[in-house]
Order: sequence, then C-alpha cells, then structure tokens
Amino acid sequence: MRGFLLGFLLCALLAAGAYHQFLRPQPVDPCRVCSTGTRCVAELCIAQAVPPQPVVKKRGYRPRPSTGPQGSAAGTQPQPSGAASDPGVPEAPPAPTVVLRPEDRRQQSAGDKLNTTEVINMEEAHLSDRELSQDDFDAVFRPRQGELLGCIDDARGEAQLEGQVAVAFRVQRTGKVSGVRVEAPAYLMDHGLLACARKLVMSLSFPVSNRSQVVTYPFQLR
Repeated sequence: MRGFLLGFLLCALLAAGAYHQFLRPQPVDPCRVCSTGTRCVAELCIAQAVPPQPVVKKRGYRPRPSTGPQGSAAGTQPQPSGAASDPGVPEAPPAPTVVLRPEDRRQQSAGDKLNTTEVINMEEAHLSDRELSQDDFDAVFRPRQGELLGCIDDARGEAQLEGQVAVAFRVQRTGKVSGVRVEAPAYLMDHGLLACARKLVMSLSFPVSNRSQVVTYPFQLR
C-alpha cells in the first residue's frame, strides 16, 4: 500500500510539472520579426548597408554660341576656367572636323604690289638722314603681333592646317604703310586673312627715315 501511495504522489508531481510547463508562455524569437533587408545580430534587427547605384547624366545638344572679338559669347561674360555649367543645359558637341582639299594647302600670295616706284614729295624729301633698322620695325610691329596672330587663328578656325604665313609691307619715309602683301595657304586667304592682316598693318605708324623700305614677318603654322 505504501508503495502505491509513493507512486501515485510521483505521478501527480510529474503531471503538475508538465501542466505548469504547458501553461508557461513560450519565449518569442526576436529574429522572427526581422523583415527582408535586415539581419539579426544579438537579438536585434539591423538594416544591411547597400551601396548607392550611380546615376548617369544624359548628355544632350547645345548649339555653340557665336563669339565676339574676345572669344566670349556676344553680350555675355566669359566663364572662368573650371566653372560648372548651368544645370539642365545640354553641353555643346565637339566642333566638326574640317576636311581640307589639296588646293586648300597650296601657298598663295595676294595683296598690294610692293616694288612700285616711290613718289617723293620734295617738301618731305629730307625728313630724316637715317635708315630704319630691324629694331625700329620690331618696336612698332611686335606689340601688335598678337592681333595678327588672331587674324590667322580666325581664318584657320577648326581646320588642322600646317604651313607658312608671310606678311610683307612697304613703309614710306614718312613712316606710313603704303602696301601690304600676304603669302599663306589658300584656305586662310579664302577665309579672310588678307583683309584682316591688311587692315591691321595699314594702321601702323613707324618713325620717319631717309627712304622707303619693305619688311617681311614670317610665321609657322603648327
């Protein structure tokens, strides 16, 4: 009888423990609530780091502005080097390549005749007793040489042109220029080099001398 009671008590205790364990609330797994794109670390949901995807800006077309004497757009101020372009404004396409013909590269000479006889005004026949030196010519011509190079650049434009340019002119004993002649590739002559160079050189004024002289300034295109 005693053994029966001990067995009954043991079964009762085991049943009570099982019932208590059944009624005890189960712990919630914190990792079960982590959504897609997160990971569970130390029972915490941490968002995964995703590198940003690059956004490529589309390049559009913008007409090339017309330029004035200083190389900036007419009526606008030139942009400083390295300045960012306006947002939303398409960038200009590269300038088209100029196709040169063999006759465009051929040297051509045009302008005034420089070997004509000088007509002397007797009232001005003895203005000076000296002849102008190369330094005298350079002192007047060199400060304006940049403008002449501008004439060459404007005439060449986008053309990949090489060759030689020679600008010759006659200086009268009074110091005034009486004639200008230019030798250059035909492409430059067809695009206004002679007119631009002649206007510039004719405006020069040299010191008076005892005779007229012809001087030539050569340039190399590269």
